[in-house]
Amino acid sequence: TRRGNPRLVGSGGENSYRAHWLVGTLGEGAGNESVAFQQYRVGLYARSAFEPSVVSLLKHRFPEDAMRQLAYDLAALARREPKYLEPVFYYLLLHGKVDVGRRILETHAMNSVARRLFGERLVAFSPARDGGHGHVQPGVCLTGPLFVHSSLARINRELAATLLESRTICACLEPHGFATRRHSEFARWETLEIGLMRRSPVMQLTIRHHWPPNFRRPLQGRLAVILPWEYGAVPRRWIEGIRRSVDEVWVPSAFVRRVLVEGGAPAERVRVVPNGVDTSVFRPEGPRSKLAGAKGFVFLFVGGAIPRKGVDLLAKAYCRAFSSRDDVTLVVKEIGSSTFYRHMSLVKELRGGRRNGPHLEVLSDEVDDESLAALYRAADAFVLPYRAEGFAMPVAEAMACGKPVIVTAAGPAPEFVPGELGYWVPARRVLVPEPAPPLGALAGDFTWFEPDVDALAARLREVYENRVEAARRGAAGSEHIRHTLAWQRIGRLYLDRVEALVSTGAGEETDDAACAVRASTGEAGALGGHIFETEAQ
Repeated sequence: TRRGNPRLVGSGGENSYRAHWLVGTLGEGAGNESVAFQQYRVGLYARSAFEPSVVSLLKHRFPEDAMRQLAYDLAALARREPKYLEPVFYYLLLHGKVDVGRRILETHAMNSVARRLFGERLVAFSPARDGGHGHVQPGVCLTGPLFVHSSLARINRELAATLLESRTICACLEPHGFATRRHSEFARWETLEIGLMRRSPVMQLTIRHHWPPNFRRPLQGRLAVILPWEYGAVPRRWIEGIRRSVDEVWVPSAFVRRVLVEGGAPAERVRVVPNGVDTSVFRPEGPRSKLAGAKGFVFLFVGGAIPRKGVDLLAKAYCRAFSSRDDVTLVVKEIGSSTFYRHMSLVKELRGGRRNGPHLEVLSDEVDDESLAALYRAADAFVLPYRAEGFAMPVAEAMACGKPVIVTAAGPAPEFVPGELGYWVPARRVLVPEPAPPLGALAGDFTWFEPDVDALAARLREVYENRVEAARRGAAGSEHIRHTLAWQRIGRLYLDRVEALVSTGAGEETDDAACAVRASTGEAGALGGHIFETEAQ
């Protein structure tokens, strides 16, 4: 793709566009949407445009950052080659690019019928329009990462499916960041793709759940922000953004709510909606991972191998509680050491310090939900002695899989781990001995919790020596999670908040055909089957 090959016929411009399209197709097949976007985009600049690249681009819903320039490139394409005008126009509306659509309407030559139809659709999707829309249901848009392996994306996928299955709203999805995995790797991916390829003309609520958080007021409707946070104080500018622009903040624990309210957030706007667990995946029954080399009793840690998660405390307590003679293994399933935690990961220290102590294994391979559940089931107990957490999702997942859990007795975990079902490790609140994240001044002291290492070692030994009682607590904990944090219940809590925030239309079933601008693929159409269906058509 970078230089012509004289041994290939047509290896100049024409061949390079084909090569870029092929690399984009390979990237898409591997789940790397960023590569697909960059490579397909090259075909727009050919004269004439390389049609397979255009078709491939228009089949994707891209994040806002990627669409800023692409929108103008597509508008220029529609001006040069009129056959792309209609699909490009509706594609821009799908991404909320009403201003670029208006520019097309004002500058492109078209017949009166087309101008009238485009004008009607433009008015319908303009945030500044007046008047109602009859039977069209209130639109709710969820913005956040979806097709990546992370706890945040897992929550978004479950929430998205809940919204899309509701018949009282018209739900649509907007990605934040590029997908890093194939869509088909995830449950209900086809439903999620439908949500990505439609947009409501009546956008009454925007829900944002991504990092960093965005408190900017949407052009239309109300705003809810799902906000995880781990420390004892939040940035002041977050409080200012919430007070100025956010109708509700949804936090995963009462701990996070206290931190926000103490920092100055209006208490009536901060609602607790715990994270849910997919109990059809995370359950005691099912396959177990084969842990090569593991000894008789297995402790499992899942999370970033960073100080905030307490993995250094765990390694220290583990070496105090056991020796190399004990029939025990600690498995650290670390996450993010090559990506978002790469500058703070302790993986090297963990691997380098295990030679003379009790057996310790570090796993770094990326896993899907089913594989993670199999890993939980293969362990005898789960341990997460965090210093700071907003919810501690792996704790709930391990409990759902029937495992006894050892957790910090402060912060969010005690809210869903009753003392009689888990093993608490006492901790005290202390100042964090490292700089705060570069998010501006905090609305309070920068604190976290420091678990007691000796108490943690004692808890590890207690679980190891009293396995029958530990197994009993694990089984009871699984039932507890199934009745309190299963997604069926948590999804209903989210829908309650959505229905409280949308002002009209709740209670009536959605006519999906009139719900939104929708994209679908088929055999007909001028662009290889790419058809945009609208109410007007």
